[in-house]
Amino acid sequence: MTDEAFGNLSLLAQAFPWFAELFGRLNSSESQWRGMVESAEPEAAPLPDKAEDQLQALQRLCIVRSVRPERLLQATTAFAVSVLGSAYTRDPGVEPTAVGSDPATPVLLLHERDASAADRLARSSALRLTGRPPIVFQVADNSANTERGAKRAIQRAMAEDAWALLHCSGPATLDVMQRCADLAAGGQLQKQPQAASFRLVMTCRADCGLGSHRPPVLQAAVKIFVDMPTIFKDCVQRCWVSIEQQ
Repeated sequence: MTDEAFGNLSLLAQAFPWFAELFGRLNSSESQWRGMVESAEPEAAPLPDKAEDQLQALQRLCIVRSVRPERLLQATTAFAVSVLGSAYTRDPGVEPTAVGSDPATPVLLLHERDASAADRLARSSALRLTGRPPIVFQVADNSANTERGAKRAIQRAMAEDAWALLHCSGPATLDVMQRCADLAAGGQLQKQPQAASFRLVMTCRADCGLGSHRPPVLQAAVKIFVDMPTIFKDCVQRCWVSIEQQ
């Protein structure tokens, strides 16, 4: 446990009687504390010293925030789920868009900061809608080899009635994106009518189409912005400050 985490727990024990006794037994349950503090997801790890049954969700949030402040956003989400239910925090995914679209119309997931968020969103949505993971391909450049690989991924997804997920690196890949969209919208689908669940999902930066070269796919695709608004994190931090002041 870091000095900062120990200091935060000490302040928590001084401010709240419900934590004072648990803090007093910290040395005797050091291994349990270490397991929680070093966990990849401390907000989901069991509390030390069998405190799980004694503390409320908000008290647990205070402890996690003290030992792992960088996990405040995830811990707050877990708190909201425990109090309100998952309906208030569950990512709606791209299912409504995918269900309302068709195999010939690509879905474009646009991001500014976190490409991994677009990847997670597409993968989880594909699993929920089709029961199988998407066929993923990284479109790193505009070369012929890259285009062939992307088209093979699309054709495999069509054959397996799955989603094709193409991660596009930037403006240099716009032409490949367009030709892949043409493949999905072309006669290939008429030859495979069983591919009713097939969708072509592409991810790219939101600014990839700001230049002079704007292929039609940027206009024709169903576009979804997947970045979490930075204001959400600010709101969580302001709420936490108000809790501390109380």
